[in-house]
Amino acid sequence: MERQNLRTHAGMRVAAPPERNVEPITIAVAGAVGLGVLPWAVNHRRNRAFTKEVPVFRASRFTKGNHIWPTQVAVFPNRVVRYAPRLFGHLEETIGIDQVASVSVDSGLIFGDVIVETSGGSQPIRCHGHVKGDAEKIRRRITEAQAVPARLNPQPLPTVSSRRISE
Repeated sequence: MERQNLRTHAGMRVAAPPERNVEPITIAVAGAVGLGVLPWAVNHRRNRAFTKEVPVFRASRFTKGNHIWPTQVAVFPNRVVRYAPRLFGHLEETIGIDQVASVSVDSGLIFGDVIVETSGGSQPIRCHGHVKGDAEKIRRRITEAQAVPARLNPQPLPTVSSRRISE
């Protein structure tokens, strides 16, 4: 006769539940999947557009400094924002449209750099690694925003700033 694995519970003899053996390969596969999903989730969260108010232009991943989290540029009616995501936080540079002195595009064969110079004497914002078409669109949007009279943009104009913000 087979001996049953019995356990005492509250004075009664109860049969123990069957043993569950988890194979080591199952644990290894689950760990590998978990380690693969975590970086994907962080990368996905960091690469989303930082605003939904206006179109956001993202630099190409094939350019220096943009491999993991590419720099983003948005042209609002009253300001230009360069947004650089980081592992912890981000770096955001803002120039008010009224403080933009000139906008130039330095283009190569495929990619172009947008250089936004200010009238306030601070360092220009250089956005490199954009596809040439996007670089031209950024320049055109800045030029169009400058052409709109200030009375049509009632929002307060921010000053030139460069700040690091942690989440």
